[in-house]
Amino acid sequence: MATYPMPAYHFSVEWGGTRIGFTEVTGLSMETEVIEYREGS
Repeated sequence: MATYPMPAYHFSVEWGGTRIGFTEVTGLSMETEVIEYREGS
């Protein structure tokens, strides 16, 4: 099987043995948590 470059895609995902290319990803959520850090004791 030949490997072709994917110059037009920004995201590449391999799922179930199949590689899929995407230019846009939507419907995902992101969560962050701030952890305060202080140097010294």
